[in-house]
Amino acid sequence: MCILVLGSKPNAEVPLFDYKAIYVANTAGAALYDTGLEKHHNINVIIGSGTPKKKGAVEAVAALNPRRVIVRGDKCYSENVFGAVLPNAVLENHSSRVQWSLQLKTLGLRVITAECRKSNRITGVFAKSIRMLLGYKPQGVSAGLYCLMIALSENEKEKVLVSGISLQPGGHHGDDGKFGAGRALVDYYSLPLFRKFCGRIFSTEASVRERLACIKDASEFLDPIIE
Repeated sequence: MCILVLGSKPNAEVPLFDYKAIYVANTAGAALYDTGLEKHHNINVIIGSGTPKKKGAVEAVAALNPRRVIVRGDKCYSENVFGAVLPNAVLENHSSRVQWSLQLKTLGLRVITAECRKSNRITGVFAKSIRMLLGYKPQGVSAGLYCLMIALSENEKEKVLVSGISLQPGGHHGDDGKFGAGRALVDYYSLPLFRKFCGRIFSTEASVRERLACIKDASEFLDPIIE
């Protein structure tokens, strides 16, 4: 069995396999409709706290009928947003403290350096470092890489296929085309921290494989078993 992680980059390639579970960032589940995988029994949606405010976002998530929805944020609560439209789903909140703890556990202390790289001035890097030492919990990686972390931590033996993570700013599902250069930089410097999982990660994205060369091409993943 294998796992699919689907980031928010539009027009993501979704190879057809017998997936054990699917992890979707924001409203990227739209890419599943061309494959029939929108009917999968184990879809997990991970969204940022601002995504439910976007027009049509809640409806798009509800249409997938996911098994679970995780909202990243301290003030946007999954039960309030999705309780009525997804009464049978598992609804979770990941506060900034939970998110940052998971990133530190999965990627190590070097993720602090990756977050600081978002600042383009030495003074900004220093100020952010001090804030983090004093207890400030930054967002860290994007929803796509956060999906990847959760997928790897919950499925310790399965291979993971990654699609729709670009490491580049620009139009993404669920962010009105405002996936900023700062967050893209955090992803760019965080991806090498996944090196210890390389034996299990495959990707359709050339930019991901170029950034971390030990990630294999999706063509080496598995022989497709869905025609």
